[in-house]
Amino acid sequence: MLSELTNEDTPQVAVLIRQHLAMIPPFIIPSHDEIISIIRDPMHYHRLWYPETVPDSYRTPCFVAKTNETVVAAVQLLLPDDTSSPAAMFWMVGLEEYQAHVLEFINEVISLLREENRSLLQSTRNPFAPGWQGIADCWTHLLTPFNQADCKLTSEQWVMYWCNEDKMTASERPYDYTLTTKSQNQRDFELLMSRDSQQVAEADIWFPAPACGSLMEAGVADLEYIKVDGAHRRKGLGGAMLTAAMQEACKRNFRTLILWTEEDNEAMKNLAEKSGFTRGPVLNWLTLDLAN
Repeated sequence: MLSELTNEDTPQVAVLIRQHLAMIPPFIIPSHDEIISIIRDPMHYHRLWYPETVPDSYRTPCFVAKTNETVVAAVQLLLPDDTSSPAAMFWMVGLEEYQAHVLEFINEVISLLREENRSLLQSTRNPFAPGWQGIADCWTHLLTPFNQADCKLTSEQWVMYWCNEDKMTASERPYDYTLTTKSQNQRDFELLMSRDSQQVAEADIWFPAPACGSLMEAGVADLEYIKVDGAHRRKGLGGAMLTAAMQEACKRNFRTLILWTEEDNEAMKNLAEKSGFTRGPVLNWLTLDLAN
């Protein structure tokens, strides 16, 4: 059932990818050509943001499952030549009406990795979007088979939020705090808030990798993290940082921000919703223990 992606199968896989991405806010769908280009080079995101994590030598094979010439499931993996390193899953898609086939496909991928003496398979950053990873809870036709697969599965749950400039609820910065902007490079910038020369809060905003031209054109940026020192919480700094992040992004023609937070981080979820962010799906960051 499992076979490597061929040129003949690629158009069907691109359609499946677009259908899945259409369910994820802010609903910006890469073009067909973008998808094909990223499948050929899925490491573009890691080379930009996480160069230290890129293995010296690796493969990024794409596997498909077909029934009567119809692609019912597909996945792209990162396989370091060093088999002691975890394998990673960039993305997976499947047809909802073929859940049993999807489960069989996942188990075949697990068997293939076990034959290569891989012990772990982890989800990693999705190369099509501004950085989210894993399997969204709206893709139940993928989550259910993963939970039934022949391995020990653990998952971290991260909630996605997104907001357009015109929906943002602005928060004023307390007068005795100083805000500075530090540009890291053309791909991101850092916000720093200080009081009495002591840094008390920071945030980092990332712009899409160049391979995601559709996200660049749509002006979608990623609020990678926001931190407020414990002694300075509950003073409105979180809201002020979110407001400043949106304002700085807009200066660079990025008018939509996406952020993620742990499912159990009630403070951050409340701040996002209070600031006008809309809750999106829960992303399941999967780890498959192939030894069990």
